[in-house]
Formats: sequence, structure tokens, C-alpha cells
Amino acid sequence: MSLTEFLTEVFCLLGVMLLDLKGQLRENGEALRSRGPSPTVADSVVLTCELAGEFLGYDTDKGLLQYFRRHHQDLFPKLDEVPWRLLPGRPPICGRPEHMLRRRLLRRLWKRHRGVAPQIGITDSFPIPICRLMRASHCQLFEAEATFGHNETNDQTTCGFRGHVEVAWPGAAW
Repeated sequence: MSLTEFLTEVFCLLGVMLLDLKGQLRENGEALRSRGPSPTVADSVVLTCELAGEFLGYDTDKGLLQYFRRHHQDLFPKLDEVPWRLLPGRPPICGRPEHMLRRRLLRRLWKRHRGVAPQIGITDSFPIPICRLMRASHCQLFEAEATFGHNETNDQTTCGFRGHVEVAWPGAAW
């Protein structure tokens, strides 16, 4: 599954789920939005960008909006009209409804792709130091297996290993 297919599927599922949620809220006499102007961008677009951006590692609204404007302009053309400080969807739909939508979306995607090997994943590595560079000539632990490398965390050269973790869809570490 390509990233474009993933975004399209999440967008479609969120659109259907938002309609269901609005119907349920209307039956209970509640509204999804209680105040404020109507949004220029659809809620499903905002939530798709937010959820996919979270999956891709974008933490800030500005970074999220810049990424989707730059790389997925064809999927979300209305995002050009929105200033990054006014990303719609966050304040009005935050809380319980958004949490419910996330849970429902993950449940539906999990059911739909159960048994399918994940093809979207994020791989990251981290240092496992055995000893520092000054003591490396005297260190005999894992002498044949360990190698020298730079530890970005504390900006030192160490002797040790690199651990690799792959996080695949829908967020399970392999």
C-alpha cells in the first residue's frame, strides 16, 4: 500500500465515520461544532492530515501543514487557503468525538487489513554502547561483533551496537 493509497483510504473512512457521528450526535441533541465560523477545509481532510501526520512523525501544526502542502497538494488542494496558525478542526472537534473517531478508524483499518503483511513502516535505530572510545582498546566484551560508531544522543564516539526497530501499520513494533 502506497502512502497515497493509505491517505485516500483514511480520508474515505473518516468521511463515512464523520457522517455517522454527526447523525448520532444529532439524535442526542448535540452538535459536532457548537460555535465559530464554518470551516474552509472539511473535517475529514483535517483529521486525515492530523492522523497521517502523527503516523509520519509530524508533531506541530506548522510542520504538518507544510508537509501536506508540499507533498500532497493534489490530494488536499484547499490546504493552500488555510494559514498554519488557524488549522481548523483542532479546537472545535477535540476531546471525546475525536478520540472516538480515532478508535473507530483504527478498528476498521485493522479489520480491513488483518492478515495482510504491513507495507508501510518506519524504521529507526538507536545506539547500544558497550564502552566509550577511550576504553575501547581495553574492552574485550563482544570484541568480534561490536563496532565503532557515533552516538548522536550524547555526541560521543562509542564501541557497541545499533538496535533497529521497525514500526509497521497499525503501530505495532516488529
